[in-house]
Amino acid sequence: MSIAQLRRAYHRNICARILAEKKGVPNIADTGNKASIQIARGIIRRLGYPLAPQAPPGQRAGILFEQITRDFLQQAFDLLRHLRPGDWLFSVNQSISEFDQYEHLADLQRMLKENADLAAALV
Repeated sequence: MSIAQLRRAYHRNICARILAEKKGVPNIADTGNKASIQIARGIIRRLGYPLAPQAPPGQRAGILFEQITRDFLQQAFDLLRHLRPGDWLFSVNQSISEFDQYEHLADLQRMLKENADLAAALV
C-alpha cells in the first residue's frame, strides 16, 4: 500500500465512522456559525466519501478520531521505515507528562500541590 492509498483509506474511515450530518449540518461544525458550517461542508465535499448514518454519541467521536489517527500514523511510519528506522510507540489517552520532553510538567504539578504559596504566586 502506498502513502496515498493509506491516506485515502484514513479519510474514508473518518467519514464512515465519525462524520455525519444532522438536518444538513455536519457534526464537526458550530451549528450557530454560518462560516463554520460552510467550512465543514467544504471539508466533507473535498473528502468525497459517504458519511456515517449518524454521528457517534458524546465523546465517542474524539476517541474514534484518536484511534483512527493513531492507526494511520503507525501504518504510515511502517511504510517509511527506510527513512525513519527505529521502534515507534503510538498511543492515545496518555498524559503529556508521560513523554520525556514534558515530564517536568508532572513535577511542577506535584510541587504546586505541595506548596500553596507557590501555587498562589503563579496564579
